[in-house]
Amino acid sequence: MDETTLHQAKGLLHELGVDPVSSSLLQGHPAESLTALTASGTLLVMGTHGRGVFLGLRFGRTVDGVVQGAQGSILICP
Repeated sequence: MDETTLHQAKGLLHELGVDPVSSSLLQGHPAESLTALTASGTLLVMGTHGRGVFLGLRFGRTVDGVVQGAQGSILICP
């Protein structure tokens, strides 16, 4: 993902009435970087590819890692 794609996604959310939205491009281990964001008291929204087992009870490695280490609220969208 690059800054242009991030800006377009933020614009789409604005058009849908989802404000305020903050966005960041992070570097590092995905689960660790995203888990650190959960400490700020904001809602972290994540998508999952849905390739887990039985009815989505298992997510991908990144989502699993964030769920296990989260210190705040997470919304996981299939």
